[in-house]
Amino acid sequence: MLKEQNNDQIKSCLLLLEKYFININDPIRYQLWNSLDLNSLSSPDRYLKYYGYSAYYRDPDYYQPTVLSIIKDSDKTYKAFISFSKCTSQGIPVVSAIISVIIVDVEGELKVTNTLLYNLEKYKWQENIRNGITFRTSPKIAFESKEALELVKFNSTISDLFETEPLRFRYVACSTFEEMQKVRGIDFDLSAQSGGIAQTDVDNSIIYVSNGKLNYFHEVVHLYYYQSYLKTNCYSEFWNEGLATYLGGSMNQSLTWHINQIRKTMAFKKYDFTDLENLKSIDVLDSTNMSYVVAAILCRSIFNKSGKSGLEKILLIDSIEKSYDLIQNELGISKSQLNEYIKSEIEEQ
Repeated sequence: MLKEQNNDQIKSCLLLLEKYFININDPIRYQLWNSLDLNSLSSPDRYLKYYGYSAYYRDPDYYQPTVLSIIKDSDKTYKAFISFSKCTSQGIPVVSAIISVIIVDVEGELKVTNTLLYNLEKYKWQENIRNGITFRTSPKIAFESKEALELVKFNSTISDLFETEPLRFRYVACSTFEEMQKVRGIDFDLSAQSGGIAQTDVDNSIIYVSNGKLNYFHEVVHLYYYQSYLKTNCYSEFWNEGLATYLGGSMNQSLTWHINQIRKTMAFKKYDFTDLENLKSIDVLDSTNMSYVVAAILCRSIFNKSGKSGLEKILLIDSIEKSYDLIQNELGISKSQLNEYIKSEIEEQ
C-alpha cells in the first residue's frame, strides 16, 4: 500500500463522492463514472445505490453515508471506505455496512469505478469464456471445465423453457463467502453475517458463488425470471425462488433432497403450509428454506399438469392472493386444502 498521500487529491475524491451522493437518483451521476464501466455494466453503482438508500430515497432516518478514510491504492487509484450508519431512537449507533469505493485518475480527471471490475484485474482472477458465459475464478481455485460445461448446458435448457436465446452473463466463482464480499468491495454487511453460497446481481447479469463451484444452477433461473419481470412487470419472491429451486435446486442440493429433509423433521414437528407468505419464518434446517421448497413443489405440480403454459401463468403472478387463485385454477386445490396437499406431496416423495 502506498503511504504517500496528496491532500489535494484526497479532497477532490471527497468532493467527487459528495457530488455522487447528491445526484445518486439522477442519471447525471454517471458523468462522474469511469466510462469503461458504463460500457461493461448496466448499473456499475448497484451496491452504492443499494447501501446508499437514505440518499437515493432522501430518507434522513435511514443509514447515512460517511467517508471513513481515503487511501492511495496505486499511482492513479484511490480507495475510499464508506460506512452507512444511523442512531436508533435510543441514541445507539448502528452501522449497516462498510464498503470500498474505487476512484481512478482518468486522463487527469477523477472518476468513480466499479470495485468488482477493478479487483478482478488487480488480483488477476482467471477468465474463461464458454458460450456467452464469462467465468471469473478466484486465484485460490482451479477452473473446472466439466462444471463449466454443465452450466452452459443448463443455461441452454432453461433458455428453451423460457423461449428465448441463452443469456450472456458473468459467473464469479469465489473460494469463501468472505472473498465473495471483498471482491465486490463489501467489507461489512450487518444483514449478511451468516454467509451464503450464492447471490445474483440481476441488474448487471452477474452470478456470485462462494463455494468455488462453476455449476450453481439456482441463480441462473433468477436471471431468466428477471428478464420476464422486465417484460411483464410482475414479480413474486415466492415463485421466483420456487422456480429456481424446482429447476436448479438450492444450496447445491436437488429439490428431492430438500423434500426429504422436511419429511424427516415432520416426524417430530408439526407444520402448517397454508400461509404461503409466512413460510420462510418456519425453521427447518440451515440448508433448507421452507418457502423455497413449498413453492418448488407447487411449480412441479403445475408443470406436470400444464407444461410451458403453466410457466407462463406463474410468471404473471405478483401477489400471494393471486398465488392462491393460480393454485385453485391449475391444481383444483383451495386454500383450505393446501396444507394437506403439500403434506401429501412431501410424504409421497
